[in-house]
Amino acid sequence: NNIKEKVAGFSTQFNPSAKERTSNLKVAANRVNGTVLLPGDTFSTNESIGPRTKSNGYKDAPVIVNGELEPGVGGGVCQIATTIFNAAVKSNLEIVERRHHSFPVSYVPVGQDATISGNWIDMKFKNNFNHPIYIQMYISGNKLITNIYGNKEGSKQEIKLQTDILSKLEPKISYKKDSSKYEGYKKEEKASRVGYKANVYKVIYENGKVVKK
Repeated sequence: NNIKEKVAGFSTQFNPSAKERTSNLKVAANRVNGTVLLPGDTFSTNESIGPRTKSNGYKDAPVIVNGELEPGVGGGVCQIATTIFNAAVKSNLEIVERRHHSFPVSYVPVGQDATISGNWIDMKFKNNFNHPIYIQMYISGNKLITNIYGNKEGSKQEIKLQTDILSKLEPKISYKKDSSKYEGYKKEEKASRVGYKANVYKVIYENGKVVKK
């Protein structure tokens, strides 16, 4: 009875032609969908989507390992964590644990992502409201959508994340000599990536005006 309206929602896009990754998103989204958190309860992405194993329905898809993309069971499910994280922030729920990826991802601005790994890196938030909340998560076309339902209790606030890029870190190229190879031989050991230093702000609006940052 206390779950009366949508508090906030968020969506990210993905490439449906990456079939294994898309399958992983569907499996994880189905496990999250329908979750109810009572006041004081904490949501854990890892616990909600379960161990990323083939017996749990997950498939091999690219995952980030030591700054590189490699095949791994459950690849792509960090997008689940990112999408829920943003919906939770926009709902003004209390973020308990969250860590960004080792390099920027394509589906949200720099610094607005969340990663998970095994049982040691998680994305958690707490229902700090005095009423229950209901989490809806589903896929529509090329979009992963999360909506959080509860009770706004008359609040007219709107919350957004804002990224301010402080600096861009161009990669440095280093070479290693290998006497076993012919002169002029070159092989890329690790792809270079541009890095960033950034501040991410939670901005609260009321009637279109910033009231807190």
